[in-house]
Amino acid sequence: MMSEIILFEKKSDCCGCGACRDACPKGAISMEEDEYGFLYPIINSDCCVKCKMCLKVCVYHNSIKTNHNRQVYAAVATDEDILNNAASGGIFGTVARRLIQDGGIVCGCAWKFSQERLFPVHKIVSEQNNIQDLQGSKYVQSDMLGIYKKIQRELMAGKKVLFSGTPCQVAALYEFLGNKNTESLFTIDIICHGVPNSKMFQEYLEYLSKILKGKIVDWKFRDKSAGWGEFKAAVKYKNKKGIFKWREIPFAICSYYYYFLNSLIYRDSCYKCMFAKKERVGDLSIGDFWGIEEEHPEYLSSSNKDMLNLTKGISCILVNTVKGEMLLKHCEGALKYLPSSMDHVIKNNAQLKYPSKYDGNRDKLLDLYASEGYEAIEKNYKKGLNLKKRLLFVVKFKLPIRILVVLRKIKHISKYK
Repeated sequence: MMSEIILFEKKSDCCGCGACRDACPKGAISMEEDEYGFLYPIINSDCCVKCKMCLKVCVYHNSIKTNHNRQVYAAVATDEDILNNAASGGIFGTVARRLIQDGGIVCGCAWKFSQERLFPVHKIVSEQNNIQDLQGSKYVQSDMLGIYKKIQRELMAGKKVLFSGTPCQVAALYEFLGNKNTESLFTIDIICHGVPNSKMFQEYLEYLSKILKGKIVDWKFRDKSAGWGEFKAAVKYKNKKGIFKWREIPFAICSYYYYFLNSLIYRDSCYKCMFAKKERVGDLSIGDFWGIEEEHPEYLSSSNKDMLNLTKGISCILVNTVKGEMLLKHCEGALKYLPSSMDHVIKNNAQLKYPSKYDGNRDKLLDLYASEGYEAIEKNYKKGLNLKKRLLFVVKFKLPIRILVVLRKIKHISKYK
């Protein structure tokens, strides 16, 4: 009798990509939540035929190919719509548009509104109007159910495919395909800090909906209405009168944002991420060019059209392969990019050197969440707020919009007196 298949022995040896689930010919693998909400593959031994396809596509059971950087750039999109919908410089949106114009398709992370809840899922789009669904940062692990198979079918049919995701998702796609029919596959990996899980995010939104007294229908982690670099989320909700409204949420009073940025709610594998290094798996790697004002002050100007505008958001691009060079060259005119180096980018993008650091408070926080739910860790967060942040919380969530508008006008007038 053949021994049972062991996909992982420690939670840190599973990134939750779901490639094993898609690869199983018998549908014997499901992704199930642990006590904290993180998804892990579970094998139904009654259905498993020990074919080991799951092991063949697992990034932890195989040697993963990575690429050395060929060029590094600071860049922004020239199209205002793409730039405004992006978290930073609009690189992904620009590349995606050009690929669709060539008859290809694009796969990336989008919000799915289902059963009155928001879920991050990977989906395929083939129309330019739908590219904006895939734009913007989503600091939650996305569901990849069925995506690997869909991309495989499109590639076998001769379609050009652009895939964007976390480095582990990009690596998983290559392992799933077995490097077959990948001539028309182009990939972009993001410079990733780590991923929280969807369950915790849903519970945060449920808590927030009670505060706002409405049903949340959309969410932006990186609202740029006040400028790039202002860590501020925005939530769209339907109030009791059925009216849809947007409301901003500063990082200072958003518990989920705080826990994310302080590396307290990632899955175990993120703290030992094998992809947090200069060598990359994607054809292109993209992220925010943090610290560009110190690294390249000569590139910044509010008046010179040939320079980069800091208020709109600026990305870094790591070109890792010949295909990456092709993608960038194909976007000439649609991207404004200036040469940089890995040394400049890496100074403020630590995930190109090592994984996010584990904090001992992480386990305490997750245990509190597992035993008492999200509102318990929300209360825990509020205890640490100083008076200024407590007042900000009251202003942002308790005061009517009309009063906030008046206060903002007063602030604007006093600023320019």
